[in-house]
Amino acid sequence: MGFAPIIIWSISVLFFIAMIGYYSLKKAQMEYQQADSRWKQQQAQTANRALAEVLEKARSIEQMQQAVKNFFDEQGGEAALDEEAKALILARKQQLLAERRYHYYLTHHPSKAIAKILGVKPA
Repeated sequence: MGFAPIIIWSISVLFFIAMIGYYSLKKAQMEYQQADSRWKQQQAQTANRALAEVLEKARSIEQMQQAVKNFFDEQGGEAALDEEAKALILARKQQLLAERRYHYYLTHHPSKAIAKILGVKPA
C-alpha cells in the first residue's frame, strides 16, 4: 500500500478546498458586480442628486450612516426620507457590503492564493 493512498487523499482534499475557495471568490465577485450595477442604476435614476453625492463619497457603512445623518440634519425638514431615498441608501449599503466581502476574499480568505494563481484582479 505505502503512502500512495495518503498522498492521493491529501491532493484530493486540497483540490476540494481550492474549489470551494474559487467558487466563494467568484460568488463574491458576482455579488459585488450586481450590487455595483444596482447602485449605479439607482444613482442615475434618482431625483435626489445631493443625497446620491453624499452617499458616493462614503467609503464604509459607518461613514455612510454618519453622512446620511448629517445630510438630513442639514436639510432640516426639507428632505423627507421617502421610498426613493430609502432605495438609494439600501443600494449603496448593499454595494458597500458586497465590496467589503469581495475585498475580504481577495486579501484575507484562503482563496487569496487561488485568486493570485488564477490572476483575478480586484474590481
